[in-house]
Order: sequence, then C-alpha cells, then structure tokens
Amino acid sequence: MSPKFLTIAAVICAVALPAATAGAQNPQQDPAERARNIARQLEQNARTLTLYDRQGKVISTIAERHIFNQPTLSPDATRIALIKPDLDKETVDLWVYDIASGKGVQITSNKPRENVQAPAWSPDGRHVAYSTLDFLLPYEGLDGGKLGVLDVAAGNGNCSLAAARRWCDVTSTDYVPALLEAGRRRAEAEGLHVTFEVADAEALPYQDGSFDVVLSTFGVMFAPDHAKSASELLRVCRAGGRIGLASWTPEGFIGKMFRVVAKHVPPPAGVQSPLLWGTRDHLHTLCAGASAIDHTVRDFAFRYESPEHFVEVFRMFYGPVHKAFGALDASGQAALESDLLTLLRDCARPSASGLVVPAEYLETVVTR
Repeated sequence: MSPKFLTIAAVICAVALPAATAGAQNPQQDPAERARNIARQLEQNARTLTLYDRQGKVISTIAERHIFNQPTLSPDATRIALIKPDLDKETVDLWVYDIASGKGVQITSNKPRENVQAPAWSPDGRHVAYSTLDFLLPYEGLDGGKLGVLDVAAGNGNCSLAAARRWCDVTSTDYVPALLEAGRRRAEAEGLHVTFEVADAEALPYQDGSFDVVLSTFGVMFAPDHAKSASELLRVCRAGGRIGLASWTPEGFIGKMFRVVAKHVPPPAGVQSPLLWGTRDHLHTLCAGASAIDHTVRDFAFRYESPEHFVEVFRMFYGPVHKAFGALDASGQAALESDLLTLLRDCARPSASGLVVPAEYLETVVTR
C-alpha cells in the first residue's frame, strides 16, 4: 500500500474535541460532577483509531476506543504520531503507533498539566518534533467564570489554549498572522473557543481596562520597546486585575544559549536584551505603580533525543536560532552548531536516555 494512499486515509480519521473538553480542566469543579463530566466526554467523543481508503473502506484499526487528536503519518507510512488527552490526570501526551502491529508507545512523560501539541515528523522519519509549552500558565488564578483573558505575543497559542481549557474568554494576539492561523487550527482541533487577532504588543488595539487577566509566555519579552510594551499590558488590564508573565532569565540555559548565538551573530546595536524581562529589577521598573509584583523562579525541562536533535529542531523552528544560522556561511554555521552542542552537553541533566536540559525562567504576577 503506497504512502500517498495511507496519507489520505490518515487524514480521514482525525477526531476533533468539542468545547466541553475544557470542563475537565476546571480546578474548582466538584469532584463528583467532574467525574461525571469526564465520563460524559469519553462517551461522546472516544473513537477507535481507524484507517480508511478513499472509498471509505476500513483498512485497519490501530487502537481501541479513546480520544485521539492530530494524527500525523510518518514519511514511510509505517507509524502514526498522535495526541491522547487523559481527562482524569489532566495531561495531553504524544503517542506513536506502529501501523502493522497496532502497538503504541507513549513518548512524553504524562506529567500533570504537561500538554503536548502539534506533532511533526522529520523528513527522514527518525524524529518527532512537538510543542509542550502550553502548560506554562504564568497565572494560576484562572478558575473559570468567563474571565476576560488577553494573551500578548501569543505565537501559535500555547498559553491561549491553556487558558481556554479553563473556560476563560480568551483573545490571542500576535503580529505574525501565520502564527495566529496555526493557533486557530489547534483551537479548532480541540473544540476550544478563542478569538485570534493581529496586534502589536507596543500598540494594543483595546480600550483601557478591557481584560481581567493579561498573559504572555516568552512573548512580550521579545518586543523591542520594553517600556512601551509594559505600559500597554498595564493599560488594557482592569484595576485589580492580574498580569502573568513567563520570561527566560539571563542566568538560565536560554540566556546562555543567546550569549552563544550573539558571539556568532551580534544583536542589533541599541536594542535592549529580551532577557532583562527575566530580572526582578527590570520588571519593577517597567511596572512601577502596580499594586503588587510577585516573582517565582521555575524550570522548564527541554527533552530531546540528543544534543544534535535539539540543534536540528531549534535550527528549523526557533526564531532566534533559525535567523542566526541563516545569517552565517557554511563555516560559520558549523562553528555555531559546535558551540551549541558544547553548551547542551555542559547544561544537560544526567539521563539514562535522551537529552534533558533544565531552562530557568521567571514567573511574574503583577496586580494592577
């Protein structure tokens, strides 16, 4: 059976989740009601993972009844990567199923609130790239009740979707339309209602005090004018509302990686470092006049098969690294890759298999 034929069949078996899925994420829900809600969702939405041909004839059943999402066929048409949510544990994990045997292997770690999205195979089929940042919700006070939430510099919607799963009324913004479109597809796949709008973090098109909560995870920190961006976050947040930020720190792994990149491709002169958002003093200056500012230092663990795999993925998908490689000739690219591999090996946490690199970030909650 040809890979092209199976690719067409795999698209047919995609299952979209309805908006009710977010109900399992409501931390204030009564336990008995929560259990009934989960059972109802499973009854309504669980499916078998089945491959069909173009005439609708069943080719094979890969997995028994469960909720599946975003099935993605490997280039050699022998495996399917897909997303499996566990509504009881509140996790969303990546699994890979072998088409011939029907056996599945859980790839991600099933940690609480670790939500995996957007699986993508490498061209040779050896690696599966995926996003896991949507569990980084920098403000935990999202207890539903239709809170108005604005996600600034949202990218493809990691934080936006996490807030939408808690019944919030979410507006997801970025200045790159293609990223917003990717977020829109992800929201549709999960049946979540999110409003996606193009907006500049330095000139948000909203009235003063429009939102209960304003969020940005590793997003607004990259806006060129820090003071203007911070003033916009404060302006659109209502009095007594919260602003939740997650920002990489200068001392952490991403800070070190940026310094390695800067050694090969210096940043533009006169531009403030985005890593300043990961420092307490800078944020207190930016948010002077706020009622309260609370900080917590946390770690996010990057997990890849090897240092080489990390560089491959970041070179392809992560903006600052992608741009740096694009600005260098062949010898410069080789030197940058070598320095990145050295950094990864120096920062890696001991692991029986694969690569685990802790990356420090500053979680900040500003009370307006």
